[in-house]
Amino acid sequence: MIVRALLILIWLTSTLSLAAPVTAADDSPDLYAQLEDIAGEDIEKASYYRLMFWKALDERTLILWLGREEPYLVNLREFCYNLTREDRVSLSNYIRPGRNVVRARWDYVLTREHRCRIVRLRPLDLGKMYAMGMDLASMRSRRREEEKSDAVTDR
Repeated sequence: MIVRALLILIWLTSTLSLAAPVTAADDSPDLYAQLEDIAGEDIEKASYYRLMFWKALDERTLILWLGREEPYLVNLREFCYNLTREDRVSLSNYIRPGRNVVRARWDYVLTREHRCRIVRLRPLDLGKMYAMGMDLASMRSRRREEEKSDAVTDR
């Protein structure tokens, strides 16, 4: 019985250590500082066709791709609990593709349980995002890898 418990514990430890791949962009403790450096000035609003992709950096900060080549650094007023664990978010003003505008201080990031007001909206320099390895294609492939590893650990 004890041997079986030890074997299960060893298996779980090895599985969990493989479940969270570390990527170059996520490995940096000052990722937010790097993004602050490449972020432009605050803007009041941004028009978009649809939300292409998003990445939560923490409970109050995320990157939104409002187009294939339009990343924005978004700061929220309050903590959006479990934002880093959410698999879906939306924006409060989504009407239909092609007629959407997100506004700082007026609109919200919506999760399953929370409405989190956007206070700052800043465009990110796409060329520097590519240099950091944080372009849309690489971010999507990282998310797929994370989802695959999560599926393996859930079994």
